[in-house]
Amino acid sequence: MKKPAKTKQARPTKRDLFSELSEGMKALAEARLGKRKLGMRALTATDKLALATALYKSESLSIGRAAKVAGMPLEAFMVEMGRAGIAVIRGNARTLQEDLKNIKARRAR
Repeated sequence: MKKPAKTKQARPTKRDLFSELSEGMKALAEARLGKRKLGMRALTATDKLALATALYKSESLSIGRAAKVAGMPLEAFMVEMGRAGIAVIRGNARTLQEDLKNIKARRAR
């Protein structure tokens, strides 16, 4: 039996990401505090971390942007991702080799 061909997903635009983030914040705030209109300030640190984690895990945000959403330094957010069992480094062996090659090329300059 043939496997279905993989379709390449379109990369989301910044507008899409911010829209998704906004919708996620609204949904989380409504679930947490009732159906009142609230912004990011109304969320607790735990809620912000949960939202940032979900968006990072779904690859909607980079790790740096997710750390900002969580209101945490990048290093602390990376530690939290490790505790949650979510990979901080993404990619495969080929991309790792390409990254190492680029680093070596920059050092040689």
